[in-house]
Amino acid sequence: MMKSLTDISYSVDGWSQSKNPENLPEEFIERLKNHACHPSQPVDGDAVAALLHKFVNNDQEQHRLPPRSFQSSGTKGGLDPNQDQRSEAGSDATELIDEEEQYRANVRRATEDYHKLVEDGGRPSHPLSLLEDIGKDPSDYSEILSFWTGLHGEPHYKAFTAQLWRWESFRQLQRYARGLHVNEWEEHRERVIKHHDREYFESLAFVFGQKRLWEHFIWRHRRIEKEQGRFAAYTAAAKDRLARHGFTREFHLDEDPACQVKLTTWIEYLAYEYWWYTRYSLSKQFILIDRNLYALEDAEKDAQKAVEAAKYAVTFAEAASSDAQRLDCSLKKEAEKRLAEAQSKLESTTEECNRTQRRKKLRYEYMSKTSDLRHMNKDAELHNKLIRWMLEQIPLIELEMKQDSSKDSSDGTARAGETDLGGCKQTKDQGAAGQDDSRKDNMDSSLRKRRSPSHQESRKSKRSHESIDGERPSKRAKQSDQVQNASSPQISASETAESAMAKSRRPKERRTKLKKELVG
Repeated sequence: MMKSLTDISYSVDGWSQSKNPENLPEEFIERLKNHACHPSQPVDGDAVAALLHKFVNNDQEQHRLPPRSFQSSGTKGGLDPNQDQRSEAGSDATELIDEEEQYRANVRRATEDYHKLVEDGGRPSHPLSLLEDIGKDPSDYSEILSFWTGLHGEPHYKAFTAQLWRWESFRQLQRYARGLHVNEWEEHRERVIKHHDREYFESLAFVFGQKRLWEHFIWRHRRIEKEQGRFAAYTAAAKDRLARHGFTREFHLDEDPACQVKLTTWIEYLAYEYWWYTRYSLSKQFILIDRNLYALEDAEKDAQKAVEAAKYAVTFAEAASSDAQRLDCSLKKEAEKRLAEAQSKLESTTEECNRTQRRKKLRYEYMSKTSDLRHMNKDAELHNKLIRWMLEQIPLIELEMKQDSSKDSSDGTARAGETDLGGCKQTKDQGAAGQDDSRKDNMDSSLRKRRSPSHQESRKSKRSHESIDGERPSKRAKQSDQVQNASSPQISASETAESAMAKSRRPKERRTKLKKELVG
């Protein structure tokens, strides 16, 4: 690239002259003239060819050598020219692997939290099968999912973790209200206070194990706690809070939470979330106060400017007063008057500035103590979504309970055919076998009656009566006798033979008796 004439610096006798060509020294101009008049020298072609050949060889060697910024691997601190590219590609791959592994770990934890929530009686916001895809298409779960993800800006796969954390918070309050695990709660509170700043800890709205949670929950019913106990105050506070929000359904809390049906536990959890909603709503009042307090920033700046102006006015008035000492009396009095006014204004502006600074200090103290409440403003807007979702779950829980009861009743009908025999349940097959045994007992008793003497005499008199009338024995009676004899397993072989012989003799006896009657 050719340089312009203005970019060339001319050096004459070791010192640099101006770059402006119109301002060149005379000596330099003479040298240029002499150089132009100097005769040219002949050119040696071989020398030029050798120089060109040398230049080409050097250029090829430089192309074969690594760049100056790299050294061969054999040198000290040598680096591979492609090492940066490979390291960048490797780092990208490592980052991708780390992100994928972290995502899978989060999914595993979310799955574990889902099962913990269900096992403890909670209700997840959406099915576990939608864990990975619900972030792309929330569909029917968009509103409730926006609450769990928007509460702390968490990704969608951490929604179950947030739900489990909140459900466990409710469970802690539930146990504390019933006098369960009180020692664990207080011990945890003391451990937290020990490892953290006590003043900061006490300013928090809620920390696990903090007793202030309980005090805020039963704030209007502290007298009931003193008179009737903790659980009575808790029940009254829950019902009162639900009624103030329009939930007037009757329910009964049990001192043993394990004995409550899941609908009652859910209503109790609704009272807990309404308590949080009330606190979030109250935080809006603090936000309005904060907006007024933020105006103190401008007020303080204006007060400081007024103080500076008053100081300048006092300085000017003092100078004018000192000059007026050399003038007549009238100017002197006017200067003193202006000086007094300037000093009075300085005092008033200074006092106002100090008052503004005190208000600013109080504002910062207030903001530090109510920082959590101010952050709850966003939660108050989101909490309506949670309340609506919880109210929508009540009819679903009722339907689930009806289905469970119908299932239990059908199981009870199936068990109704079973009889308790000696403390053991008897199945239908066993009942049928028992009926067969009872039939056998009845048949045995009838056989025993038939074999008794009185029974035989009655049969003989009946047969004689039938013979006199000239009627034959009924076939149905014979068949019933055969069935009874065949169905009785307790009749011996000799008895069976005797009965058969008796039957074979009956026609002969009847014929003989009939002949005697005819002859007679």
